[in-house]
Amino acid sequence: MSVFDQARSIYNAIKYDPVSIQAIRDEYKALALSIATDANGTAQVTSTTINGQTISTRPTATNQQRMQMLRYVCYFVDNGGVVSTTSLTTF
Repeated sequence: MSVFDQARSIYNAIKYDPVSIQAIRDEYKALALSIATDANGTAQVTSTTINGQTISTRPTATNQQRMQMLRYVCYFVDNGGVVSTTSLTTF
């Protein structure tokens, strides 16, 4: 699923819920500040060993992709809907 499609799905799920919309705005701001002010803000754990047990994770989206998705959702809210991906040519 593309970042745009994911943002559209999230927007459609929360568009009538002001608490969820505010949570998205808060997360967008927190992620932006984390990336901008923390040298390790974009670091992601890919493996670790604790007490002999190894844990490895792979993120489904990078911080930059999350940032773009959150930006899209905020844009959709601010503009009253999802931007159309269909174009209509007229002559």
